[in-house]
Amino acid sequence: MNIIEKGTEINYLASMAVFQQMFNQKKGMSDIICSFIEHYIINSKIHNFFLEDIYKGINDFYNFKLPIAIIRSSLRKFDKVITKNNQGYYSVDIAKLPKFSNNGLFEDNKTINDEIIDNLERYIEDKREKNLTTQEKIEVFDGFCSFLMGDKVDCHFQKYISSFVIESSKDEKIKKQLDDINEGLIIYTGITSELDPSKLGSWKTNLTLYLDQEILFHIVGYNGEFFKKQADDFLSLVSEINRKEKLIKLLYFDNVKRDTEHFFNNAEAIVSGKMISNGTIAMAFVTKDCSEPSDVITKKGIFYSKLQNLGIECDLEEYFSNENNNKYCVQSDFEPMLSLINILRKGENNKPIQNIKFFLITGTRATLSQAYSLIQEADKAAVINNFDKDKFAQKPLAKSLEDITKLFWFALNKSFGHSYKLMSFDVIHKAKIVLSSILSGKIKDNYAKLNKEFIDGNLTKEAVVNCIDELRNKFVLPEDIQSDKVDCVLNLIETSDIEHIQNEKELKQQQLQEMQSEKERIEQESDEKDVKIAVLEKELKDKDNFEKEQAKLDCVNTQNQKNRIVVIVKVLLLLIVLLGCYFMLKFIIRIESINLIGLIGSVITIVSLIIIIINNFIIKPYKNNKDKINMTKNIDNI
Repeated sequence: MNIIEKGTEINYLASMAVFQQMFNQKKGMSDIICSFIEHYIINSKIHNFFLEDIYKGINDFYNFKLPIAIIRSSLRKFDKVITKNNQGYYSVDIAKLPKFSNNGLFEDNKTINDEIIDNLERYIEDKREKNLTTQEKIEVFDGFCSFLMGDKVDCHFQKYISSFVIESSKDEKIKKQLDDINEGLIIYTGITSELDPSKLGSWKTNLTLYLDQEILFHIVGYNGEFFKKQADDFLSLVSEINRKEKLIKLLYFDNVKRDTEHFFNNAEAIVSGKMISNGTIAMAFVTKDCSEPSDVITKKGIFYSKLQNLGIECDLEEYFSNENNNKYCVQSDFEPMLSLINILRKGENNKPIQNIKFFLITGTRATLSQAYSLIQEADKAAVINNFDKDKFAQKPLAKSLEDITKLFWFALNKSFGHSYKLMSFDVIHKAKIVLSSILSGKIKDNYAKLNKEFIDGNLTKEAVVNCIDELRNKFVLPEDIQSDKVDCVLNLIETSDIEHIQNEKELKQQQLQEMQSEKERIEQESDEKDVKIAVLEKELKDKDNFEKEQAKLDCVNTQNQKNRIVVIVKVLLLLIVLLGCYFMLKFIIRIESINLIGLIGSVITIVSLIIIIINNFIIKPYKNNKDKINMTKNIDNI
């Protein structure tokens, strides 16, 4: 941190946190300014100074832009401690300085800020998997300050800064410090806006705000819930100011009306299939659920009806047609609405904020960047011509919705003693908007590139459709970004280009083909297995049938065996009976004529008859049955 600490931004961030923390301690604004003056005098060991010297010294030390009038009025509170002679020379009795000092609070906040910056650097190094160079660390710090201050400065590390802030919401210490800095900035913005601190609580002058297309889309909800809520906060403050008298007018220029008509015409063409989407969240919102061009026309009617109900009207005046206005036009390659605001102001951009009369309110970063670049040029011209920069302080031609909301919030005295804070000022809310905007901007650029590639014939219609489907799936609204989904959003930012999408598509097709081939191979193997299983099942079935038939035969054989034994036993019994009868008759009758041989012959005849009966009714049926079984097996095998 040694290199970065040489810059004044680290003092600035600590100062913003001190602003908020001292307000929380119920300190008045003049006491807080006095505490910064005292802190500067003690740290710089100043004993004598001119007003211009301490004005410049304080602003340089804290990176402030406090008006010299506030410094002058605050010095009066150091009665008998800081005295002024007739030549305007101030003398300081340091030993008698009152207890305005915030020295301990200031240093504590610097320490916490240093820790946050160190954590941010490690976070980015982990995400990129390489160490930051010294120059990159300075760029990270500048980007972090720009993010907190609300400056619309593009930074290579902005996506990591925003994702770090979102993920840090889980750390109460970091979250509180970032909130203190962010809320302190609101107070600082009010102090440096030239509003009279004694008249806070109301807005007294007429002011006309011209809204660009993005702000109109925020108001009707085309850009998601976060931007809709931000617009609602702004409209709520405007409504409060206009409660007794309509001091704030909301208009939009005729070119915004033309651009909006063009937008809805494109939406009709997209629904009709005549062109591809322009890749914006607003276009996706309008074309969603539209099956016919008439559905888009209905939504357009609802859009203008909502604006009318809110009192937002179109200014149809043709300002550029008047040649006398040409001298107020800014650079030709700048947003034309900046020239229109300068025409309305007649080039008078150095009035107090409540007397400036006209502002462009824009949601476009490029327009804000152009507006502030004009201020920088005016400041350089003031230095070259030795003008009093404080007296000739230029007011930008355009402000963001966040900035004008902060101004009204401060003017209505909402920053002092109010526990309720607008969601628009929440630092996590801001980080989600920035991260979503980075992703949306990249997707929009790739839609434009996709359209050009198609017109030039470098992409087929099928390739365009595939890319559109992929890009459409990459949209992420701020309200959808949670701390556990930050890595996913960062990955979408890295992969939301046409080349990557095409390569990813080819890879998916290759993987799909490989999966299809693997599926076919598995199905083929499965079919072969099914055949083998069928054969095995048949063999098992045949074996089972054979075993059943064999069991039947065994049963028959067993029964036949039993029958044969029974027959033999019966024959033997018969022979015994016959022999018994023979000897009995011979003994009783004593007749010799009964011949044994004849008796035996009769027995043999009877036995023969029995054998024939056994053969015909037992043995032959058994053999026939066995032959049938063998024949059936042979046929099945064939």
